[in-house]
Amino acid sequence: MKNKRVLSIGVLTILFFYSCSQQAVKEQGIVETEIAKTENAVLDAESFESDTTYSFELATTSPDTFKLVSHSWYFYYPFGKFTTPEELKSHYSNRFSFEEEISTSDSDPSGEVSLYRLKMDKGFVKFYHTTLEEGSENNDIALVSANITEPSIQMTNGLKVGMSRDEVKEVLFSKGEPASVRNYKNLQIATALDGVWVNLSFEKDRLNRIFIDTDYLLNKE
Repeated sequence: MKNKRVLSIGVLTILFFYSCSQQAVKEQGIVETEIAKTENAVLDAESFESDTTYSFELATTSPDTFKLVSHSWYFYYPFGKFTTPEELKSHYSNRFSFEEEISTSDSDPSGEVSLYRLKMDKGFVKFYHTTLEEGSENNDIALVSANITEPSIQMTNGLKVGMSRDEVKEVLFSKGEPASVRNYKNLQIATALDGVWVNLSFEKDRLNRIFIDTDYLLNKE
């Protein structure tokens, strides 16, 4: 009787470990499948080869916005790179006027920054400059925001309101545009290190608005 009990216990033990090993194999298979799906998703997200000037990558789109990520520093200075307020004003003053304001910097409440709002009939571009980092190598005029609905100003690459989708394609996607991008009303370009978001809105296949936002905690209007 005792031998039968020992035998039964042995059989149950073997069955238990066999069941556990089968479950482990099954779970490992599920994990490997999920890893493969994730790897494929990552590959799909980086599969678009665009003009190397901008080095775009695909990002997850929303229902009405096609999103791209750019590694190019161009989008930090899309209206030109200027070192001083005088240089900025000299470049644009023959066509636009400026409003100036002094604002406390949220990142450094003890200091102040100067904001320069370039005015147009229907929109604006806003810049800022600070001398808080006089010893730094880079103290250029920075872009704060932009809301443009007229063709009177263009980015330094020629992009401006009123262009057709084909003209926008020639500026941004000289090697061919991403598949299905024309199915979306809006195109958003985010800088790879965040900080700047360039939004292009289309209506009837024409660019009708350029809206740019940044992560600066300053007056954006």
